[in-house]
Amino acid sequence: MQRIRQVGLLLATLLSVFMLAAMPVAADQGSDSGGGSSGSGDSSTSTSGDSSGSGDSTSGSSDSTKAEDDTPPATITARLESLRGEAKDMLKTKRDDHTQRSTEARQKACEARAANINTRASNYATAAQRHLDVFSGILTKVQAFYTTKNLNVSSYASLLATAQAKQTDAQTAVDALKALDVKIDCTQSDPAQTVAALKQAVADARTALQAYRSAIKDIVVALQGASSAQDKTGSSTGGEQ
Repeated sequence: MQRIRQVGLLLATLLSVFMLAAMPVAADQGSDSGGGSSGSGDSSTSTSGDSSGSGDSTSGSSDSTKAEDDTPPATITARLESLRGEAKDMLKTKRDDHTQRSTEARQKACEARAANINTRASNYATAAQRHLDVFSGILTKVQAFYTTKNLNVSSYASLLATAQAKQTDAQTAVDALKALDVKIDCTQSDPAQTVAALKQAVADARTALQAYRSAIKDIVVALQGASSAQDKTGSSTGGEQ
């Protein structure tokens, strides 16, 4: 009987221990459940807030896209045409500036060349006249020598006539060179024609002067031979006396 009481007391003790152990666990579970539900509520609130923010972002993006899509195609085309027009104007301005600079450079080069040609033409005319005067002086001295020495050259008259004719031709060519208008008009499409005329005039004067000098040289050679023969004859006559 006592053993039965001891077994019953043991069972009662075990049951009480189990109940005491189960109660905190249940409380903890309730607390955890409550906390969990509270956390769930926060989560739902957060999620709701996030979804609301996401909705605002999506709404803003859709508004900007709608604003861009609302731009009329005609306005875009007009902008493109305006940009093309500005580009063409800039290109034309650059081309015009380049053309103007090129024209000015050619004008300056032509003017410098014209001044140089005018100076050279004047120098050519002066030099040609100087040579003509020298040759004419030599011819005058040759004539004086012929007369002073009392020379007798059968071809003298013909040689003198030729030299005098060449003198006239040379004077005509030199006068033409001096009278030549060598002013170059840089507005002409081909100012080289004036340069060609100058070259031709210089060549004509040079040729005429060379022919004049050659004719004088022929007279000088003929007179030298006659003078040498006369000197020999005079020496021989003086020796015989």
